[in-house]
Amino acid sequence: MRSVQRDLVKVRAGKSGEVSLPNELHKELGIKQGDASFYIVVRDDGVIELGPEADEVNTSTRSKEWHERQRQAQRELAAGRGTVHEDGEALIAHLKSVAGG
Repeated sequence: MRSVQRDLVKVRAGKSGEVSLPNELHKELGIKQGDASFYIVVRDDGVIELGPEADEVNTSTRSKEWHERQRQAQRELAAGRGTVHEDGEALIAHLKSVAGG
């Protein structure tokens, strides 16, 4: 599994609970406005993972490593290790509770 070290980027939640990714990340990952859906996993250690749902991507453009990471995330969720939120408000509420706020 590959891990890429990134600079810390501060993002803020909007009024409706939306969190925007920086434009550089959009370009790097090929995310375009209107791309359908993503999964969000909040791990027990507080790390938030975001990724496209498997049925929403053109699988021919993804590496074997990406597919394995996707399968790993699905196994983690199936085993109950992670939290899936129905919307942005639920995610923000969970993050606040984890942070003690």
